[in-house]
Amino acid sequence: TKFLCNNEFVTFIDQSLLFGKNDWVWSFPGGEPSTSTDNQPQVYYNVSGLHDVSLTVSNGTDSKSVTKQSYLLVSNPLDNYPPFYESFEGYTSLPNEKWLSINDQSDSYKFDIDNSVAYTGSSCVKMSNYGNDNNYTDELVSASLDLSQLSFINFSFKSAYAQNANSSSDDKLTVSISNDCGESWLPRFVKIGSNLASASATTSDFTPNGTTEWREFSIFGIPTSYLTENFMFKFVFESDSGNNLYIDDINIYGTWETIPNLYQPLDGSTENLDNVIIDWKSVDGIDSYEWELDTTGLFSSNLLQTGTTTFLSTDPYGADTEFETSNLAPLQKYYWRVRTHTNSTASGWSNVWNFTVDTISENIGIISNHNNVQQFSIYPNPANHVFTIQNTAVNAIVNVYDLLGQLVYTTVALSNAQTVDVSEWNKGVYLVEINSVKKKVIVQ
Repeated sequence: TKFLCNNEFVTFIDQSLLFGKNDWVWSFPGGEPSTSTDNQPQVYYNVSGLHDVSLTVSNGTDSKSVTKQSYLLVSNPLDNYPPFYESFEGYTSLPNEKWLSINDQSDSYKFDIDNSVAYTGSSCVKMSNYGNDNNYTDELVSASLDLSQLSFINFSFKSAYAQNANSSSDDKLTVSISNDCGESWLPRFVKIGSNLASASATTSDFTPNGTTEWREFSIFGIPTSYLTENFMFKFVFESDSGNNLYIDDINIYGTWETIPNLYQPLDGSTENLDNVIIDWKSVDGIDSYEWELDTTGLFSSNLLQTGTTTFLSTDPYGADTEFETSNLAPLQKYYWRVRTHTNSTASGWSNVWNFTVDTISENIGIISNHNNVQQFSIYPNPANHVFTIQNTAVNAIVNVYDLLGQLVYTTVALSNAQTVDVSEWNKGVYLVEINSVKKKVIVQ
């Protein structure tokens, strides 16, 4: 299983061995596009959870198909926020929507859920290792967490482990952290053999007998640069003729920043309705939030709007961290900011973001007497470097216009997935037109 954060691309590569293959049919439930006939399709995911991937290849005579179940774990960091506590209750197996178990050997010696033993409750994660060969590595990888509102964290977990009395076992456990959604990792904790043990060495298959055979570890030295929206951590176990390891009660909490980070609409965005919802991230230990919205970044005009919401919880999806505007002026730029109040004391204001209300409707029209007219989709949208137009008819004319109606790009589609490079374009809203079918795309 592979890991992605929300709103990321992944490129799939066909490695099938069918001789003379010239036809590909991919299926990507939860992705955009959801199907493709390209050799190496690029797929955009913004739906959290586990996703299957299927491929059928053909050489015109023979065909072969394969489906990889739970092949991708897509994670939204806002779904996991501090204080974070994991006791593995309610899970039946790995991988799931919160955890990956990486077992390159595809054997039974791996991290998985154990519903028969725990420090707290009735479940934990077990690394089955009794009887395992030497020098094998297995990983337990978390989904991403949003730690961007913390200035310091406490990170602890409980484990149970006994060495194998029949061997000089030195199994090794490492805990590493990432601030870029698993692209790179920084080791922060290492224990080997007797330094990892919580119980006496045994000649048998180890299972902890009560809470006295567990111990708690804390992880120190986590840089503030790792307190990001895409924080991840993983347990890495390296076998050495040892015994089983159990993990439970992972706990991450810390010191909260008092100034909230803004979330949406994105700073500088231009495709917004006149009742756009302004949304910011939650902060703990406060009484209320105060927001301001104005047509000037000085927040001094006679159109200034203000409001307060009472703190509810650290859930970033709560009603206390958002406000739905109404009757905003078309084509008007608005500025907004948020601060907190605690014991009648106000924090500093957040950064100032702006957005513009868009009056252009979705205006999708289809001329039925065009044989090659069809609906199409655009992803990612908003786009930073490139966007792809999916379901374009081959040889269809693709035109892109700015909001003044000027043609800024035109091409003839060479496949059903036409990619457009916008890395040099000005930020803003553009209209993509294919045979009178129009859709908007935002370039950031």
